[in-house]
Amino acid sequence: MKRGQLLPNAVWTLGTCIKKCKGVIEAEVIDFAQQMLESRNSRAHALVEHSDPQLSIIGGDESGVEMLSSGHALIEPYRGDAKKVIEMTFKILRCLYGKQ
Repeated sequence: MKRGQLLPNAVWTLGTCIKKCKGVIEAEVIDFAQQMLESRNSRAHALVEHSDPQLSIIGGDESGVEMLSSGHALIEPYRGDAKKVIEMTFKILRCLYGKQ
């Protein structure tokens, strides 16, 4: 295989990247990428696969609600997902580029 042969000719989804790069990229990196995908997939399939579709649609157990003042709140339904993606991205970059 030539170097760069795996590079896409079009835009790949994360799921496609995971499938195409298995066996080429370290398994640990693939596992972290898979963890990023899980919560998004749970919400995408909430109506047919999730045991609590409403909870999944509004962001799950890790959604954030921060009270700003009496009667005013900041609601971040996907705060947990964002945190998870940032953590997994950090772990992937650490695997790929070392602990510096």
